[in-house]
Amino acid sequence: MEQDILIWGSGEFGQVQTPIKICPSDGVKFSNLSLGKGRDSFGTAIDADGFLYSWGDNQTGQLGLGDFSARKIPTKVNQLRKKRVNLVQCGGSFVVALGKDVPEGYQKAKKSKRAKDNQ
Repeated sequence: MEQDILIWGSGEFGQVQTPIKICPSDGVKFSNLSLGKGRDSFGTAIDADGFLYSWGDNQTGQLGLGDFSARKIPTKVNQLRKKRVNLVQCGGSFVVALGKDVPEGYQKAKKSKRAKDNQ
């Protein structure tokens, strides 16, 4: 089941008093998520095609995006584009993902977003 991500409360990017939806500009829906468990506010989520997204504070590079810049919306972790991520878990300032390689030429029965991005 694919879902939107809703956030509220206070954190790295200010205070949100009512739930708001955060999503990438392409409207991706998510099937799994995990939140950081420490002083850093960050999260990760997996979409239906197994792509990993991350957002939030990034002081130690925990977002896996190749830099230390914070992100306000879920951003695709392109370094894992050839992996299908099945499970993700955030720690205090790190992330562990479980997945497997996507076979060369892999395509779902319908034209998936993963197939389009890997062309």
